[in-house]
Amino acid sequence: MKPSQTRRLRSFDDAELYVEIYDPPQGDAVFDVVLVHGLTGDTAAYSWVIEGLQQNSPVPIRCLTFDLRGHGWSACHFPVNEPHLIRTLARDLNEVCQQLVTHPLILAGQSLFGLVIQHYFTIEKHIPPVATVLITPVTQTAPLSINSSWWWHQLLKASRAWTPHPTKRSSDDHLRYLGSFDYSPHRIRSDITFMGLKRYLLLWLSLFGQRSSNLAALNNPNTHYIYGLQDRIVSSYIQRRVLKHLPLATSYPINSNHNAIVNHPKEVTSVLLNVITSCLPNVQVASKNSR
Repeated sequence: MKPSQTRRLRSFDDAELYVEIYDPPQGDAVFDVVLVHGLTGDTAAYSWVIEGLQQNSPVPIRCLTFDLRGHGWSACHFPVNEPHLIRTLARDLNEVCQQLVTHPLILAGQSLFGLVIQHYFTIEKHIPPVATVLITPVTQTAPLSINSSWWWHQLLKASRAWTPHPTKRSSDDHLRYLGSFDYSPHRIRSDITFMGLKRYLLLWLSLFGQRSSNLAALNNPNTHYIYGLQDRIVSSYIQRRVLKHLPLATSYPINSNHNAIVNHPKEVTSVLLNVITSCLPNVQVASKNSR
């Protein structure tokens, strides 16, 4: 599915983020659905989810997705005045929302998004979503003997020489790894091909040691938590332990591995459609009250 338009959006430090916008096939959008990919991913990973949402949503929606900094066609340089990778990505997400969102916001993201969204909620004047959908999320990572701040500084130094990759994975490239194992050597090789080995390693290493910073912000009825029963990166056992801290959230176990948006887009889309439907009454009430 091709986007209605693409944008080069300037983030908080003037770095460019590559954004794709998918307008509803007909009618004015009721919601803006912002979709965030995971580490080493890109916008094309959401191709089938976006297509399913546009075709089956009970109301017109506008979908927006973007390449995270250091990924795809977005900028590769990281700002020296930020404390770590997650905060930088959260501020980038905030800029996308501030500059492009014009309807009630539904935020959805995979894996790394579980850390990013916690920092997003701490940013002053962020746009509160009417629903947050976490897809096989990572809410904290394993520590290493050398902490993440050291690796973050290595990433900062190395990124000064990087440029966006001239090509980016297409939806067909993602399809080649449909149903692949979470630690598939072929998928890892693809990630390295489109990112470069040094960038791939430093992004991963900058994440180790990151802990939940604001998990309480997700403990509300507007949070929807999808986890994979076949996930080998964050097991369903760990996901259920996290959910004990989020008693007000709604959980959705699905028969998927970690890369659910590519391997099981129908299940992910089904949950998102349920979320859209559940948000409609509140939006309609708000619309009546604003008249």
